[in-house]
Amino acid sequence: GGGGAPATADAAAASSTAAVHTSSADNVYDVLPTIKQQQASSGSMRSAQLEAELASKDLQLMQVAGDVEKLRYQCKQWEAACEQLNAVGTTALRDVEQRMEQHAADVKRLEAELSEARAKLKQRDVAKQQADGDIALRLAAEQQQQQRG
Repeated sequence: GGGGAPATADAAAASSTAAVHTSSADNVYDVLPTIKQQQASSGSMRSAQLEAELASKDLQLMQVAGDVEKLRYQCKQWEAACEQLNAVGTTALRDVEQRMEQHAADVKRLEAELSEARAKLKQRDVAKQQADGDIALRLAAEQQQQQRG
């Protein structure tokens, strides 16, 4: 690949810099600006790379923020749906409770009617027994009269 070219260029620059360094002490001051320029250019490349990475991270953050907003919106929709279901459930529960109360009232009314009917039946039985007794007495009285007569 093309990854080897910058390394060899750096090596060449370093060796030329080293050669200049060793030639004489006076030349060091001539070379310093070149070294500083190299550092500045590699520094500006590095800062450009960092800026690109930052821009990429910013983009990712914006995407995440967008996703979070979508989720918040979805949550609100679900909350609204849950509240609706809760309201429907509460209404249905009230309905059932009212029906149960109505059934309980109906059962009490029917039980009252039943005990009333039983009481009437007992009265009828008592009345019938009395009537039977009266008839028996009359028959007995008539038989006695017939025997006497």
